[in-house]
Amino acid sequence: MYKKIYSFIIFISLFSTPLYSSNLSITTLDDSNYEYIKNKYGNNALKRVKLWNRMIESSKNETIVNKIKNVNDFFNKFTYKEDLTHWKKEDYWSNPFEFMVTGAGDSEDYAIAKYYSLLKLGIPKNKLKITQVEYKGIKPFQNKHVILNYFHNLGSEAIVLDNIEKELKLISKRPDLQYNNKNIDTEEVENILNF
Repeated sequence: MYKKIYSFIIFISLFSTPLYSSNLSITTLDDSNYEYIKNKYGNNALKRVKLWNRMIESSKNETIVNKIKNVNDFFNKFTYKEDLTHWKKEDYWSNPFEFMVTGAGDSEDYAIAKYYSLLKLGIPKNKLKITQVEYKGIKPFQNKHVILNYFHNLGSEAIVLDNIEKELKLISKRPDLQYNNKNIDTEEVENILNF
């Protein structure tokens, strides 16, 4: 419990603009943050956080499709690892900082990190839906699977951001996913991120 709270406090302090500084962007990380990450989590964790920060900065002026692709591609390089193996818990939703520093997670960790990053890039919340589906493809992935959907317009077909099928595809091109109409409550996710 304390580990999660501590990690969450570190996450908020690293990725939030301080109230006393109006000239820092939301994704600005300074040398003291980098030094802390390196000392606490190691060089690989530091490299992932720096690469994420660089990806966010370089994607700010991109088209919506390129923002989505950049975020999807970035996180899909991480290792899939089920919660019981990774966190020693049956179900654990990591925040994006925990996901980045460990470099691994399961489907909801990918979806939450992508959701968070796209919000940081200015994609409106109402165009993003974290959705639980049944995965009908190959193992080792669990049958219950979580993806992030992007809807360009109300009623348009979703573009799926997924860690199994790494290429962006319309939902109609994903017969391996069976929808059960269960969107994850955005408020639940925002509680993890403390928006």
